[in-house]
Amino acid sequence: MNYSKAKRAMTKFAALAAFAAASMAVSHSVLGQACPATGCTLPGITVPNGFTTCPGTGTDVHSSFPLSTALCNTQPIAPSTWVFGPGNDLTSAQLAAPFWNPVQTRMQAGLPIVGKRVSTADGYCGVATYDEASNHFTWVDQRYSGLDNSQIWPMWLNNCPGLDNAHTAARGALASSIDEREAQHETDGGAILFFRPVESVRDAQEAVFWTFYPPFGHRSQGSTQTGFYGTLPGTGGYRNSFNRNAVMIAQIGTVAGAQAVSGIAALDGVDGVYLDEQNLGFQSASLAEYNTLANAVRAAAQASNKYLCTVDRTANPNVMTCLLQTRLSAAEVAGREWPLRRLDADGMPFGSIRTASIVRSSFAKE
Repeated sequence: MNYSKAKRAMTKFAALAAFAAASMAVSHSVLGQACPATGCTLPGITVPNGFTTCPGTGTDVHSSFPLSTALCNTQPIAPSTWVFGPGNDLTSAQLAAPFWNPVQTRMQAGLPIVGKRVSTADGYCGVATYDEASNHFTWVDQRYSGLDNSQIWPMWLNNCPGLDNAHTAARGALASSIDEREAQHETDGGAILFFRPVESVRDAQEAVFWTFYPPFGHRSQGSTQTGFYGTLPGTGGYRNSFNRNAVMIAQIGTVAGAQAVSGIAALDGVDGVYLDEQNLGFQSASLAEYNTLANAVRAAAQASNKYLCTVDRTANPNVMTCLLQTRLSAAEVAGREWPLRRLDADGMPFGSIRTASIVRSSFAKE
């Protein structure tokens, strides 16, 4: 088969896969365990342990900060026993922060969210305007275009002519990595929606850790160009309101990701899953096998009451649509998000009690 014929065959297969994906009913995953051998633990990543009282002195760092020059932690250095400072607390300001991200506001109500792809810096202003009916966010394609953060930051910082921040679609980034460096660049640049490629529960945990601020995550307090968010009234400050407003979507585009998707979708901090039809199609030997992978992603989103995102690649620019798979009551919608992004009784930020098929002991703390 020559190149042209091969390309046409692949295009036809992708179209068939997309059609079948849209028309098939959700079925339960037959791919096996929710927490695969690629890992559920977090070696080297630690979380606050809930300790607030200094060993020996009994001083409560929450009520007596800053302390005198006397040491609070006199015991050997170990994350499991360290008394973390109040900067790692979930403060009253964080608890009361409003929802100013229009996408998170819509998700709180269980409404669909729609966003347009940005593949070139000069094309951003063509899709940047917020529209209640058809454009709630933009997603900068860092995986499949030539854009990187040196181009994205100026693009986000300089609002388009005649467009203020309050009328700008939420800034989103489809990243090529889940590591701290990339997460820091996107958050500090101004993104408030994040699409991360994940293949395991451990991947999803790491993506959450490096994106959200403490105590839920480990995002560092670096310099940012996010001052434009401060122009919105009643935010409680960007730092205090970020965790409530950030949206995390796990991109599932591999067989390993489809295997682990029920555990990924169940994690606190993951708002939805992106069904990467194109890449799952490439990894399938037949249309039936593609449907096995795709149905696993759909079923996971439905089981965890998380959003399911798909992309219309025939549209120019490409359009991503994210929908809840079940109709929820107002109380159920509120419960879907909160107590998301809070530590549980063991100091874990992932709500592991609710995570399907994963026992608490599988989350390692050091």
